[in-house]
Amino acid sequence: MEAEREEIKIIQDPLYPPSTRKPLTHFPHPQSPSSPPPFPLTHPLPPQSPYLPPLPLPIPSPSTPFTPPGPIHPPPPRPPNPTPPLPPSPTPPFSPTSRPTHPTPTPPTHAHILLNRLLGRPYPPQERIKTVRNMVESELADSITKVAEERRIADEQMCEVGHLKSYEAEVIQLRGVTHELQKALRASAREMEHLKMREKILEEESTLVRAKRHQEEAEAEFQAEAGEDEERAQCGGEEAGPEKSPGPPPPLPTPLPHKYHALLLIL
Repeated sequence: MEAEREEIKIIQDPLYPPSTRKPLTHFPHPQSPSSPPPFPLTHPLPPQSPYLPPLPLPIPSPSTPFTPPGPIHPPPPRPPNPTPPLPPSPTPPFSPTSRPTHPTPTPPTHAHILLNRLLGRPYPPQERIKTVRNMVESELADSITKVAEERRIADEQMCEVGHLKSYEAEVIQLRGVTHELQKALRASAREMEHLKMREKILEEESTLVRAKRHQEEAEAEFQAEAGEDEERAQCGGEEAGPEKSPGPPPPLPTPLPHKYHALLLIL
């Protein structure tokens, strides 16, 4: 027991020099150092890593002998081509204006196109170009028509906006005229009320003047009759005797002043 502890102490203490370290034949158990090892070791631990097992070394099998790698051999030469190459075609000398001439392909018929469609074959190049060109031209025509229609609608809307602006100006002008007319109507209504009030006051004044005139005429007639009676009494009054002269007539009731009389006087 003491030897195992001393051996563990020697291995675990880093202050000992490497020459005094002894290789372990088993790992000590972490809980109890005196317990048996969990598994045996086949190789001793290296001094620099005392707690890690060594990596397994590759062991060559005796059935496959070791052969050192030799030089890389080049691939075998290809057999010569049995068909001789074609002679080069004579090409005309290059000029800026000359263009290569290609054979014009015959356009496919409708039957060929239908057959290719049924068999799932692709269109020939010319047919594809024609189809794409027709598609692009139709889309371009549609877009031009759509743009023209949108421009026409925009022009109509601009015309409507112009008409609406002119109508708005006319409405503003008519509002101003209506406001002026309303002011004039209110002023004329006030003037009509004033004129009606003045007319009532004038009627009352004319009534007063007529009553005063009637009173004056009645007094004048009464005074004239009184003078004639006096003359008759002086001429032949001794035979008949004195006659009682009638008293003055009762005064006419004077109308009360109108309620607008003071307002008329103020005006």
